[in-house]
Amino acid sequence: MDAPDRNRRPAILLCMAVLAMTLPNCVVAQEMNRWDAPTVLTDSLSVYRKNYILPVSWTPDDIHSKNTEVEFQMSLQQRLLRSRFHVAYTQTAFWQVYDSGNERPFREVTHNPQAFYRLERDANPFAPIALEIGYDHTSNGQSDPESRGWDRAYLRPEYTTQRWRIGLTLWGTLYRQENNEDITDFMGHHQLEVDWHITEATRLSWMSRYSFSGERGAVRLRATYPTGNGYLFLQVFHGHGESLIDYDQDLTRIGIGYSFTG
Repeated sequence: MDAPDRNRRPAILLCMAVLAMTLPNCVVAQEMNRWDAPTVLTDSLSVYRKNYILPVSWTPDDIHSKNTEVEFQMSLQQRLLRSRFHVAYTQTAFWQVYDSGNERPFREVTHNPQAFYRLERDANPFAPIALEIGYDHTSNGQSDPESRGWDRAYLRPEYTTQRWRIGLTLWGTLYRQENNEDITDFMGHHQLEVDWHITEATRLSWMSRYSFSGERGAVRLRATYPTGNGYLFLQVFHGHGESLIDYDQDLTRIGIGYSFTG
């Protein structure tokens, strides 16, 4: 990547981080007492996954030039023509901001556009579950040999109660880049997520995945606690696939920061 590209990318990502910071002030309607009611920005635009920033994300494993970095994520979804079809985009950045000796580079920026059909549980005539079926593209936009990416078709049934949400995402791989042809040996073909709504705004979340072919997997614990217009946010990860560039690395990472959405 040439120098102008390197200079532009941090500016673009910082603008997106600022956009994420404004989300709590842009909320038109917020029904956080129901799992299936996302934070709504307009009639058709809403939050998809967590929007957060971790000023401190630390690993004891000596894999990167600095063990401590900044991680942030922005995620939105758009409902199409008031239908059950959606498009979504999630961007996750891993910024080695404390590595002043190497000009504070972005270790990786993951781009994750999706298109999906979602049937909410109150509209499902067959079972009291929500159902999402769609297409997922994930890549890091880098050139060889750091380029990583894969495409998947997925199905996600989701069961919810007042305090619990259980979602199981199952996927089939449509495409894998040559640099990560063995990615399913580390990421598997499924992901289980369990969320516990302790109070109206305090949550614990557990994610796990396992590859039966590669006998590898990962677990992640998240906790959010309300404060002001957002949430204190703790994230602990262990296993493979913490980032796309390091999908085949086994590591532990602990981060603390702020989530703009529950």
